[in-house]
Amino acid sequence: MTLRIGIIGAGRLGLTHATCLAQMPEARVTAVADIVSEQAQRVAALSGATVYADYREMLACEPLD
Repeated sequence: MTLRIGIIGAGRLGLTHATCLAQMPEARVTAVADIVSEQAQRVAALSGATVYADYREMLACEPLD
C-alpha cells in the first residue's frame, strides 16, 4: 500500500520532506500547496504531484492518507 501525502508549504523544509519521501517506495507526494506557485511547482515536480495555491482546497480535493 502506498501512502498518499500532501505537503503544505514548499519552502526549504517542504522541499527537504519531498526529497526524502521520493526515496521511500511506500510513500508518494500527490499534492503540494504553497502561495508561491514557483516553489510549489518545483517541489511537485519531484513526484508529479498536483499543485495548489490554497492548502484548504488541497485538503478538500485530494484523497490523502
